[in-house]
Amino acid sequence: QNEEHEKINAHLPAETYSLLAEMGYSIRRTENRNSMLRLVNTTSLLTKIIPELEHRLKASEHTTYSGTIRLTCEMGTQSLTIQNGQITPTDNAPDIELIAGQTQLLGLLFGAISADHIAFTNALPLTDHQIAIINALFPSDEFFLWGTDRF
Repeated sequence: QNEEHEKINAHLPAETYSLLAEMGYSIRRTENRNSMLRLVNTTSLLTKIIPELEHRLKASEHTTYSGTIRLTCEMGTQSLTIQNGQITPTDNAPDIELIAGQTQLLGLLFGAISADHIAFTNALPLTDHQIAIINALFPSDEFFLWGTDRF
């Protein structure tokens, strides 16, 4: 039987996607993949922003969190171990693993998308608490990106 479905195009917060999925709606999330940005050395980048990540952790409700978060994308994998408010790049086994496309990881780093968006889109088995910790380190922010000139 061919059922006719209404199609709605909308930009929604990530938590709305989960709610709609629970209500039985099918969700197809498209992302802009026309990025001219590229992560060359994930470890170097994350190491340079550790002071900012520590500052964000101290300002959050997750100041006592201890564990290891692994960030994985096509350009590599890096684990960050958090202990006593200090963050260190390590190779430790993760307590939390965020697997994302490079464009998604860049969006997370720049505040354009949240961890719950990545978890939903990639069907990652992360708990709300794990997502909250990642979002504390990489909070959503107002993101501006200007298109490049076309010659």
